[in-house]
Amino acid sequence: MKTKIFRNTDLITIDKDQGLTEAMALMDKKSISHLLVRDEGKIIGIITTKDITKKLANARDLGNERKLRATQFHVSSAMNKNLKTIQKDADLKDAAKMMIANKISSLAVVENDENEVIGLVTKTDIIKGLKDSKDDIELFYNPDVITIPSGSQ
Repeated sequence: MKTKIFRNTDLITIDKDQGLTEAMALMDKKSISHLLVRDEGKIIGIITTKDITKKLANARDLGNERKLRATQFHVSSAMNKNLKTIQKDADLKDAAKMMIANKISSLAVVENDENEVIGLVTKTDIIKGLKDSKDDIELFYNPDVITIPSGSQ
């Protein structure tokens, strides 16, 4: 399976200077959890709902007495500048391996020598790509079950 078949080509972006509130509203409106971040029209990173949650949780943990809100932070304060990319003609399995190795949930899809971002492939896209797979479940599940006893901390 090729990544280009499943990539999301509707590039939904947000400017790095917009607030986290705007990022959350856009994600909610579009029912997505990833936004490509731009600066002067160029893609410079990515922000996810997880990034926003971490930023707000860390801000509260600072012990600052004033009430911290999402409106106080710009997208640039929570975004990931280390945007991982994959070529548009890459195999979907390679995309999955790259996401697992980097502990991320999306890759920017690029083409040409300038690595122009033309789409985004997410873990949801990979799952959609697997829906017609004939592979057995044994190839995918994790047999290493960790049990935490009730009442343990």
